[in-house]
Amino acid sequence: MTARRPPRARGNRNEFAGTAETVVQAGGVHGSLHVHQASGTAIPIPRQLPADTAYFMGREGDLTWLDSRLVDGATEAASRVAVITGAAGVGKTALALRWAHRVRDRFPDGDLYVNLHGYGRGAPIPLEQVVERFLRALGVPSSEMPGDAEAQADLCRSLQAGRRLLIVLDNASSAEQVRPLLPGSSTCFVVVTSRHHLTGLRVQPGAERRTVIPLSTGEAVSLLREVIGVDRVDAEPQAAGELARLCACLPLALRIAADRVATHPHTTLAELVDELAVERDRLDLLATDDEVIAVRAAFSWSYQALDGEAAEVFRLLGLHAGVDVSIHAAAALVAGSVAEVRPWLDALAGVHLLEEVDRDRYRFHDLLRVYAAELAEAEVSAGDRAAAVRRVLEWYLRTADVADRLFSPQRRHVPLEAVVGFAVPDLGSHSGARKWCEVERANLVAATRQAAETGNHDVAWKLPVALWGYFTIRTPWADWIATYRAGLASARLIGARLGEAWILSGLGTAYRDLRRYDDALEAYDLSLVVWREIGDLHGEGWTLGSKGIAYWELARFDEALTCSRAAITAFRTIGNRHGEGLALHCVGESCRGLGRLDEAHEYLHRALVLRREIRDRWGEGQTSNSLGDTYRDLGRPDAAVERYRDALAVWTETGDQWGEARTLTNLGDVSEGVGLSSEAREYWGRSLAICEELGSPMTGELRARLGGSRSGG
Repeated sequence: MTARRPPRARGNRNEFAGTAETVVQAGGVHGSLHVHQASGTAIPIPRQLPADTAYFMGREGDLTWLDSRLVDGATEAASRVAVITGAAGVGKTALALRWAHRVRDRFPDGDLYVNLHGYGRGAPIPLEQVVERFLRALGVPSSEMPGDAEAQADLCRSLQAGRRLLIVLDNASSAEQVRPLLPGSSTCFVVVTSRHHLTGLRVQPGAERRTVIPLSTGEAVSLLREVIGVDRVDAEPQAAGELARLCACLPLALRIAADRVATHPHTTLAELVDELAVERDRLDLLATDDEVIAVRAAFSWSYQALDGEAAEVFRLLGLHAGVDVSIHAAAALVAGSVAEVRPWLDALAGVHLLEEVDRDRYRFHDLLRVYAAELAEAEVSAGDRAAAVRRVLEWYLRTADVADRLFSPQRRHVPLEAVVGFAVPDLGSHSGARKWCEVERANLVAATRQAAETGNHDVAWKLPVALWGYFTIRTPWADWIATYRAGLASARLIGARLGEAWILSGLGTAYRDLRRYDDALEAYDLSLVVWREIGDLHGEGWTLGSKGIAYWELARFDEALTCSRAAITAFRTIGNRHGEGLALHCVGESCRGLGRLDEAHEYLHRALVLRREIRDRWGEGQTSNSLGDTYRDLGRPDAAVERYRDALAVWTETGDQWGEARTLTNLGDVSEGVGLSSEAREYWGRSLAICEELGSPMTGELRARLGGSRSGG
């Protein structure tokens, strides 16, 4: 099928069937007259569109979509109803009016407009009032106006039949409010705007829907430039971008905020940003003297139309700290089941108080989240708020623990007490756990912060620990360190010595990966002090092994060997084979560093056998990589490549990008060593791409390798 090019915004008037009435053109569109068939008198052609908005930005895709609804040569199958939906303040009416003004000369019989007031403090306009307005606009005198509402609607459809009319039904609250106003003729075109999806209209022949989203950041800044002035906005580009973000790129909020700056010549954008950054005050500051266009009023109208349960869910969602929320987390938050919560979330999404971003995942715009939190504080008791927050934080902790056990089933996990009241999802597999962590990563960081801020300090330290497996595989260092620091403060605040030691040891490893060795060794030493105070040999052995790796990376191989052997002793004392496998690996690495390659091979081989026996897949990849290094040092490149490829298979399977980057670098080094420079560059290039994505300190070294390798192979 050949794609059809949308018609131009202006031009051919012969797109629709001819009018049923004689049209007398008198002075262009705005001066056109109809001859009323019954009375024979000339009446003005209705031109009811409100003025086009003074400030309009972007929306080219939406305008093109609307253009494409107008088809040359009207047929009964052609789309004749365009439903524009979106959140309060997103610019639905502005879009509808901008487009309507662009194409109104294609409708020589006029345009009709009505604001149905579907959202507001008062009731929507009664149907009979709307129909009567349309009839008067179409030239029906009072003496001929039917007294029955149904008869009025019938007459209205009769007068619209065959006419080329553009009808804009603005601010509709339901399909039932709109359906009686739809003409029966395909020569008319109807644009409906609503915060609801108006799903009932989708069964209407020729009805299609498009959801309007917030502006892009660039478009939002351009709108600020239009309202405030180019010079003032361009003088503060960073503040302008932040202002756009704080306004969630909603045109309504942007115009209100911009007007505050435009009307106060000595107010800078940075000053307004500082005010808006205080979330509690944000909606108040975005209020205007005209409550009809205030952001809070716009949101409140949608909120007040909710039933009791949906309104309660909306309020409680304001307590969720993350950027979006899954249906499972929402169920935990409101103490309901997924089956119970789904229709409530769908109802909120249906009125655009919530946006469905994926299957079973929803998101607030920033201003709506602030508004929901405001309502929660005002209308939910302190005890109920605290209980809801605790439930959702516990849900994140429990699900993170499920993921961690899939990443590393042999590893020690955080102690959790039995909890009832919500369901924890079955993540299924290693890849399922990784996917969940990836999707929820921002929420997990936010949950840790919220746990610390709300006094849920046990969750604040346990949640980062439960993310250990994910952090070590994906190495999001900033999030890793931020959550561990928050967890450390909480553990110390409540005297959780186990948590303090655990967090310190994990921080040491994050610092070690970033080659901040002084910080790493300090964290390890502080951790060892606590482990020994509480008599925890498992924690002591683990930290000794990790510290040994740091010493190895510093080429302090004797100290690395001492730490690693002490770790073996600790793990063997408590019979922990998983820890023993790590310690054997570390001893082998230390021996390799000291040039004792045969001894290194022996220990690493023992570590590999043990790790395979206990099915420690990640440990198997780690030791395979080190055996590759040992074979390389022994002058056995073929054996080295074989072990590296074993390791690479593990990293690919487990999604460990950091491990993959290191092994690819090693494969490049071996290839370069045997004169295969083209293969070396391929391996290094793949590793560099990963390191650049991760922000790894290896990036500079890899660029140097790629710049200095020999050409040819």
